[in-house]
Amino acid sequence: MLPNGMTANTASAAARITTKRDIGCGRLGDVRMVLPALVVLAVAAPATGAFAGPPARPARATFQVRAPAPAAPADPAPPPSAAATLDPYRGLGTWVSIYSRSTLADPVGAARAMRAHGVRTLFLETANFKQRVDVVRPRTLAAMVEAAHAEGLRVVAWYLPSYADLATDLRRARAAIAFRTPAGQAFDGFALDVEATVVRSIPARNRAAIRLARRLRAAVGPDHVLGAIVPEARALYWPGFPYAALARHFDVWLPMAYFTFRVDGPAAVRRWVGANMAALRAMRMPIHPIGGLAERARGDEVRAYADSVRAGGAIGAGLYDFAGTSDEDWAQLGGVAAMP
Repeated sequence: MLPNGMTANTASAAARITTKRDIGCGRLGDVRMVLPALVVLAVAAPATGAFAGPPARPARATFQVRAPAPAAPADPAPPPSAAATLDPYRGLGTWVSIYSRSTLADPVGAARAMRAHGVRTLFLETANFKQRVDVVRPRTLAAMVEAAHAEGLRVVAWYLPSYADLATDLRRARAAIAFRTPAGQAFDGFALDVEATVVRSIPARNRAAIRLARRLRAAVGPDHVLGAIVPEARALYWPGFPYAALARHFDVWLPMAYFTFRVDGPAAVRRWVGANMAALRAMRMPIHPIGGLAERARGDEVRAYADSVRAGGAIGAGLYDFAGTSDEDWAQLGGVAAMP
């Protein structure tokens, strides 16, 4: 979804984008309500283009463990009842990937800092398609989950699939949902990061994304709340993104509304984020927009982002990622933290 998930071709495409004015842009309720969006998005989506997305980050170990951790069962247990609520997606969120070395090295300190900044939900990556295991460093993730829960935070797992091997992608998504810490704690939700371009053909990629979403929904049942981390509306690198078809299987959008790669200045941020939210609102699904890379955002732009998501009716928001979010950014996100 996020910088660590971007492929090399996506990063190089970002470098070729010269303008930042290209506006790129649930299953709760009757799925028939998403059909009008087919017209909206079909008209709005450009035929070609490249995604000005975040650069790839090197894969590197974040924490060394000496003893094996409990593995997810071959046939994961049913999801916990806590996953049948939208609450984990509400309010201020923050993001931690498997590459967030400094954060994962001190789970207790990180969780306390998150709480102090008003964070309600930690979005924690469990794996991506580049890894050799279904859950990366499970002891480290377990420590982070338990530390966050001790501070009163919700924790939502996320996984980045490739769509080239749907059996592996489904197994890893289910492993995150079935994950338990040594104390028996589980994630409070799960979101699938729908962004990889390993499958080069866009029609084939669309079919694979929809097929994986359908299989995941069948695996967890109708009541489990699933999040979809999706490209911005009208994403240049994925024209014709199947928002409406995916809306049948998910309950909340988490669009990568990375204003830091598209526009400059608070006024432009308000317009761009607002346009993204308006495009997705047509599908009658709750929205938790992910702002740009925190390390590239200015304070006034963060404030504009926070104002825009509140005015647009989002249920939550936050920047990527925790380690890059400055004290000034946290102060400007105070309005999001105060959201009910």
